[in-house]
Amino acid sequence: MPTDVRERLVRILDDQFGLPSAKDHWSFVQDMGMDSFDVTEFLAMVEEEFDVDIPDEAATPGTTLAEATATIERLLAGRST
Repeated sequence: MPTDVRERLVRILDDQFGLPSAKDHWSFVQDMGMDSFDVTEFLAMVEEEFDVDIPDEAATPGTTLAEATATIERLLAGRST
């Protein structure tokens, strides 16, 4: 099982949405073609995978994979302090 945050996010994107080669600069809606339901479903999966609560303001239609990775890493780092 991947331990790197980005790898785990890409695994979710591949397993659930058929996006095995998502790029860091791709946004979930514009570049990956996700709709609002897909994004909501993805966020729920991410919250479960990492046991975090993602703030609403961190999940906008223009959010990229790199931004999502950074957000999860910040949430995980804040939890361990």
